Amino acid sequence: MTADGPWQYTLYQLSRNKWANSDVEYETGAGIVPFLFKRDNPIHATQWAIGLELFLLIQDPWRVILTTDHPNAGPFFFYPQIIKLLMDKKYRDEMLASVHERASCTLLSQIDREYSLYEIAIITRAGPARRLGLRHKGHLGVGADADIAIYPKEEDAEWMFSNPRYVFKDGLLVVKDGQIVTDYMGRNRPCGAPHHVA
Repeated sequence: MTADGPWQYTLYQLSRNKWANSDVEYETGAGIVPFLFKRDNPIHATQWAIGLELFLLIQDPWRVILTTDHPNAGPFFFYPQIIKLLMDKKYRDEMLASVHERASCTLLSQIDREYSLYEIAIITRAGPARRLGLRHKGHLGVGADADIAIYPKEEDAEWMFSNPRYVFKDGLLVVKDGQIVTDYMGRNRPCGAPHHVA
């Protein structure tokens, strides 16, 4: 799923999978083309490596946001694995060894950087909120909505971010130890983002 209409058209041409797009005449109309990246495909492996390279080479985490469009249209349920790849050089090297050898032409194997929990919080919460002008999101300060996820401290970042111990929405406990404990209806708010976000 992406707002990149031309890319969706390209995926449709390559895969011949079904293509659903809500605004085909707009350059950024939202749509979806079911597509599975394959480890043994040289193009897919290189795209995977380049997406990680971008995250790891950008030194200021306030300048990059983990989204379904970046890196390379990954679905949101892979966020925990992407986070582990960013936080764990050894795991990243193991994954690099398991994809097509063409990915080794990238710089990924030479990058030693590992994201901290602080940087993960920025690229997944604080950064997106700031970029969208959502002053009541992405922080724990006075006036914040109290949307909070509490994770158990684990060595395996993928497992940790897949299994939050508690999730609060507007200060109300909605998930405890993987079980939904309260039904909660959210609300829509205008974001108030400036026209030119730096």
